[in-house]
Amino acid sequence: MTEIIQEQIEKVLTGIDFTKIRKAMEATDWEWSNLERTPNEEELRDVAEKILNQLAFGEKNFISMGGYEATKRLGTLELKFVLDRSSPLGVFTKNG
Repeated sequence: MTEIIQEQIEKVLTGIDFTKIRKAMEATDWEWSNLERTPNEEELRDVAEKILNQLAFGEKNFISMGGYEATKRLGTLELKFVLDRSSPLGVFTKNG
């Protein structure tokens, strides 16, 4: 089972464009507070992998951190990077 989950995580990580994410973050002057700068592709990938592992092997079905939103539905993992969003319940910012 663990091998299947690791394969799924690797497919998700391979399918997302960390260069595009970094460029979008640079274009919007988005920095991660723990780095006080925009993360590079390796740092973006490392955090994405950490989130996916927490989701896959934990009890949660949703994790949001650093612009990422990861979900687990029926054992399937999904990873998004969100630049902006809005809701009738309130306005969200890129930092939370």
